[in-house]
Amino acid sequence: MPTGRSLGPLGVDSQPDTDTGQTPGTGVTSSQQGLSSTDPLGLQGTPGVVPLGGGGGKGAATATKELNIVGGAFDWDPPITDAEEIAKLNNNLWSPGTKDFVAVVNGVSGANLTATMADSFGAFLGAILTSPNGSIKRINLLTHANPDVIAFSGRIISTATVSADVQMDVNAGNSTMVSLDIVSIQAIAAPGVFFQLPNNPKKFTITDIRSRFASDAMILLLACHSGLLSTFVQDIANFFQVTVVGFTSVIAYCPPAQSNPKKFIRAGMQIGIGSCSSKVADFRTLSTNSNAVKKVPVP
Repeated sequence: MPTGRSLGPLGVDSQPDTDTGQTPGTGVTSSQQGLSSTDPLGLQGTPGVVPLGGGGGKGAATATKELNIVGGAFDWDPPITDAEEIAKLNNNLWSPGTKDFVAVVNGVSGANLTATMADSFGAFLGAILTSPNGSIKRINLLTHANPDVIAFSGRIISTATVSADVQMDVNAGNSTMVSLDIVSIQAIAAPGVFFQLPNNPKKFTITDIRSRFASDAMILLLACHSGLLSTFVQDIANFFQVTVVGFTSVIAYCPPAQSNPKKFIRAGMQIGIGSCSSKVADFRTLSTNSNAVKKVPVP
């Protein structure tokens, strides 16, 4: 099984919280427990605050690129064997994890795509900040979500017996870098706030994030119900100052036929909107699906 490139989180940003399952034809509902973590957010005015790559607004780069970022820490808990995972699939108790997100990206024939794994919202921002100014044309994000939160880590509960059950790590307490939600958006976009990458003394602001995108960039949210709350999609567009596309229905993950009872086959994994009857060979084409919700940024 091919794996993606892993980026570490920004600061300390990972404790558990709960949500329930994402599987073809079903949604994800939320039930928060309490989390807390300490994020490296601060106020500007400290000597040495230097924007990565010079900061500034969106600029022209020598070349633009597309990032395929996946929720980097979703797996079965407790762990299960391949044979047990096939049984989950056959009994409608299966839900995709990080390996499946990666398989969708790597499975586009002839495209030579690479998946970047981000296990937190901080790591997602890190993937953006390691790109040159004006270079990002598009981000395709494959992960788990609710209408008001996008998660990057969590657990697929292997003991579930009625329906697939996914517990997502989300912000709570003082945390802002675990998941993408209105809490993290408001915290990072607040005037004077900065944050840091691991092992890097530089301090970055919302301006540094926005400067990495090309002027006509887009973020495609390939996560269940990511467009159901249109105001949240608009908040994300305003935060990054790029066009954002989400979906009001579920993202259906469609594994290939399992021909080996002892080995779960992921090669050929595809996704569709609503059900596998709409699966496509290239997930990127879903941006024009009739179920898509598109929001352009408001300055």
